[in-house]
Amino acid sequence: MVIDRGKLVTKVKDPFNYKRFSLEEPVSPRAPLGYAVSWHAGDEHDEYGHICEDPIMRERMYSKRIQKMDIIRREIPEERRAQLYGSREPDILLVGWGSVKGPALEAARLLREKGVEASYLNVRYMYPLATSMISSLLDRMGADRVVAVEHSYGALVAKLIAMETGRVIRKSIVKFTGRPIYTHELVEAVHRILEGEERVVLDYGA
Repeated sequence: MVIDRGKLVTKVKDPFNYKRFSLEEPVSPRAPLGYAVSWHAGDEHDEYGHICEDPIMRERMYSKRIQKMDIIRREIPEERRAQLYGSREPDILLVGWGSVKGPALEAARLLREKGVEASYLNVRYMYPLATSMISSLLDRMGADRVVAVEHSYGALVAKLIAMETGRVIRKSIVKFTGRPIYTHELVEAVHRILEGEERVVLDYGA
C-alpha cells in the first residue's frame, strides 16, 4: 500500500517566511514538521497563516478553498462518493449515510427474503455529492419507491439531494431518540411505507 502524502516542500529558503497557504495554486505544498515555521489559525488568515481581516485577502483565500471542490470532483469518482448495494431496479430504495448503513443492509437482506427487492444507497460524500449518479438512479426509480433513512428529525440527506439535484425524496424513515436504528424496526417501517405511509418515526429502545 502506497501512502500519498500530497505535495511536499523539502527545501524552504527562509523557514521564518514560509507561505503555508500560498495563493499560487488551490492545494499549497506542505513543509513537513521541522522544515519551517507555520501558523494555523481557526479564523480567516493570510498566506502565512496569520489571522487577517482584510476583505480582499479573505475573498482570495475563500476562493482558493472552494477551488479544491473542483479537484475533488475530478479526482474522486462518483462511485466512491456514493455506493449502491443491491439491485439497480429494486422495489424500494433506501437512501442514507453513516451508521444507517449497517441496519439498512441487513434490513434489505431480510426484505429480499420476504419477497421485497430492496437496495441501499450509501452516501459517503455530502460535498461534493455524486449528483449524476444519484440523479440517474432516482429518475429510474420514481419518487414513490425511494425512502430517506436517517438519525435525525428532518431526514436531511433528502433535503441535500433535493438542493443539489432537484430530485425530491418525499418518503422518510427517521429516528431521533438518541438511540440507533435497529434492523427489525427498519424492516417494519419499510412495510409501512409500502402500505402507503410517507413518514415513519422510529422509537424502539426509548
